[in-house]
Amino acid sequence: MTSSKTYIGIDPGKHGAVAVLHPDHSGFVWDFELKKVSNNSRCETRLDGLAFRKMISQVRGVVVLEKTHGYGTKKKMDVFSMGETRGVILGILDGCRIPVIEVTPQQWKKHFGLQQDKVVSDRDRKEAGRQLALRLLPQFKEHLSRKRDHDRADALLIALYAKEKGL
Repeated sequence: MTSSKTYIGIDPGKHGAVAVLHPDHSGFVWDFELKKVSNNSRCETRLDGLAFRKMISQVRGVVVLEKTHGYGTKKKMDVFSMGETRGVILGILDGCRIPVIEVTPQQWKKHFGLQQDKVVSDRDRKEAGRQLALRLLPQFKEHLSRKRDHDRADALLIALYAKEKGL
């Protein structure tokens, strides 16, 4: 199904990314801006909510957010951090009155044939997603040139999934 809408895919990982996919498959991608926060004696990085709000309020389209959840193989702090980031994103989108469609990783990955095989390492799964995004959206190759660009690839694939499903 083709669409005349612009889709904005958001991968809410700790170092997440946002992808804007226009009807002609042009667009752009940006990584989350992070800020350092002192927490007692520790320093950690978090999503810079003000920077996210500034960027997301400049684009118009259907916002599609990956609906993440904690599961047994993740460290507790990683799950907490991801949930915290997701909460900030949802709060900002709600505050900007931007409606959100949520899709699970299983939905969009199944659509593209990215298996959730327990035997495959997390690193291999991330690389498979990046390679798939390069094949399906070669015009974004400059945004996906590094192995660590897997969050960008996921954001692009989430936007493409929504476009293909006509969400």
